[in-house]
Amino acid sequence: MWRLNSGDYHTIYESIDKLWATISSESNFLGQWQEEQDILLNLDFPSTAKAKNPSIDVIGDSVHIVFEYLESENATTAQIYYATANFDRLVLIDSYPAAFFGQAKPVIARFYNTGIDEIFFLYKKNNTEGIYYKRRYLDVNYYWQSGILPNTNSECINPAITAIHGNSECPIHIVWQEGLQIRYQLSKYYPVRGHYFYEKISKGSGYTHNYSPSISITGNGTVITVWTVNNQSGIEKRTLKENDAVVYKAMARVMQNGVWGNFFIAGDNVANTTNNSTSSSTSESVIAWSENSGANAKWVRRVGTEYSCLFSLSPSGSVPVICNSPDLISAKALVFNQSSLPYVIEKSTTNFSTACEGGGGGGDQGKITNEDGTMYGRRGIVMKNGVEFIFNIGDVVVDDSVMNFIPRADTIAYTDYTQLNDVVRTVPFQLNQNSEFYFSNLYYTLYGEVADTALTEIDAVSFRVELVDQFTQTVVGTFDDITYNKNNLEKYENISYQVNCSNIQPGEYYLRLVTTAVGSTEYNLANVQTSTSNLAKKNYETIFFDGKGLPEEYSLEQNYPNPFNPTTLINYQIPKDGLVTIKVYDIIGKEVTTLVNETKSVGRYSINFDGSNLASGVYIYQLRSGDFVSSKKMMLIK
Repeated sequence: MWRLNSGDYHTIYESIDKLWATISSESNFLGQWQEEQDILLNLDFPSTAKAKNPSIDVIGDSVHIVFEYLESENATTAQIYYATANFDRLVLIDSYPAAFFGQAKPVIARFYNTGIDEIFFLYKKNNTEGIYYKRRYLDVNYYWQSGILPNTNSECINPAITAIHGNSECPIHIVWQEGLQIRYQLSKYYPVRGHYFYEKISKGSGYTHNYSPSISITGNGTVITVWTVNNQSGIEKRTLKENDAVVYKAMARVMQNGVWGNFFIAGDNVANTTNNSTSSSTSESVIAWSENSGANAKWVRRVGTEYSCLFSLSPSGSVPVICNSPDLISAKALVFNQSSLPYVIEKSTTNFSTACEGGGGGGDQGKITNEDGTMYGRRGIVMKNGVEFIFNIGDVVVDDSVMNFIPRADTIAYTDYTQLNDVVRTVPFQLNQNSEFYFSNLYYTLYGEVADTALTEIDAVSFRVELVDQFTQTVVGTFDDITYNKNNLEKYENISYQVNCSNIQPGEYYLRLVTTAVGSTEYNLANVQTSTSNLAKKNYETIFFDGKGLPEEYSLEQNYPNPFNPTTLINYQIPKDGLVTIKVYDIIGKEVTTLVNETKSVGRYSINFDGSNLASGVYIYQLRSGDFVSSKKMMLIK
């Protein structure tokens, strides 16, 4: 679907081997559309003809389409045709074996600048060669240029293309799937016609399987590419008590001024990712995808360099389509509703100009019971000669409020781990001894099979999560301090923690991921968003705020300092809930005071003893809980 300068919305789709087109005015997008037109009939093709995989581009109010064509079931050759939507032009682009019909998947970009007019096509012709391109320059001399796109091979499929009008270099941005990776290439008209900047943009994403990219460009020239990802080993979903499961997610990455930034990851059980952008100079894009076999569709918007929280398209459905537009208010969507026969294409009522802000940070918080609430995470990816080391921290919830992460621009490229450490931390939050505090860690390695040749004996990557006092900047807790090296690549965890804060000093804190690396490395960052509905599926491991696990035995520690004047600290732990008493006696056994006499939950505790009103000498303190009794001596010296 594309929006014309006039404000009309033009849609072309495939149904029953035919192509259909319809138009709606801007003011009537949700009302009556024009009756569908049979494109093949209007182009005077025979009734036996079939068509598939239409692609569309618009300049002003001029609509241009390309599609696959098969004259009849008995035809030995299929064709790719280019036509205008008002049917005044029909051009044969190429021919290919009929057995490949439906797999060519042509795409089109129509480019115009003052004195320069160009049309660009990409498509496949077979399974043994790369992606074909064909372009026509409509400047002084009209002529065609064609061939196999450089740097493509038989594994290259699913091309996508975009261009921005008014740029004197006439850049055409191209992405495609090569095997299980996503590639990008820039093609220019001026000053020298050619193909440039071939890159594997899925490198360092933390995912092994990457599929079906889409691409768009914003009014300020920022390129945004979206595709579907998974790890076949089921890393994203596996926990200590679950079997492996493959989870598909939506992945996005942007390029600004020729530099690819970091990643954005969202959704669960994702399919049919797509995106489109506005012509606004504020850099606005909408990303959408379907989930759970089309049972619902989600979207997120990107404005500037940050993302909103997740929202549901209304109505939901599979294969969402977002149109181009001058601004987010004019952006519209269609979905394919397969809930019941007959299947229909529905117009979405979603207003993309209204969304929560701060998906990339900014302190946005919300109750976890919110139906369309979003959980946030940050992921550090360290690459060493093809091996990827990944650590994710997220799903931070404090007293029923979701904690976000500090703002970060998704256009930044990170060159060392100190830069990464500056942004992989949450906004500050309040904790006290009654706080309910949860978070999750996920860490693993990819492509460890090449470690023997890729890593040296000194190469190492370390990750740890720290709980930091916002006021003093001191670390009060450390979680999952691990080191990967050539001999340790298999360690994997996906743990959700419930943090016991019973002994924490009330105040403001934040969580941060700390990465260190030895040897030559590359770095990436990913912002992660998922639905709060995933919280109910987690198995929480209880841990104390200092990073220590639950005590397995009773213990009464020696007081510190000892000797003391006039105060000292007594630490103890209990492995079971129960009544706890701590009493202090003088050297002849006379009770001096009771420090604790109450029911305590399993955990570690501290109590201060003040001997200001006592004489110097030796005293005995005794812990009783259940059948456990322990006593220790301490000395007061004044």
